[in-house]
Amino acid sequence: MKKRIIINFTDDIEIKDVLVRVLEVINGGKVSQTGNGIKHYCWLTSWTDGVAVSTNRKKNENSESFTAWRLN
Repeated sequence: MKKRIIINFTDDIEIKDVLVRVLEVINGGKVSQTGNGIKHYCWLTSWTDGVAVSTNRKKNENSESFTAWRLN
């Protein structure tokens, strides 16, 4: 079974910085859980410099999607 990682980010964040932060979220493990018991990566992670990473995994998909942006 093929799996994908999708990363979306805004232009004001360097790609290397985005990858490091997404890796940090992934290293944290699947810590959020839906009512039906399906685990997901943390829905929203933010850092003190204003960068945030959110995740979205749709039911029955073999992909993980991350979006990085600046909160301010």
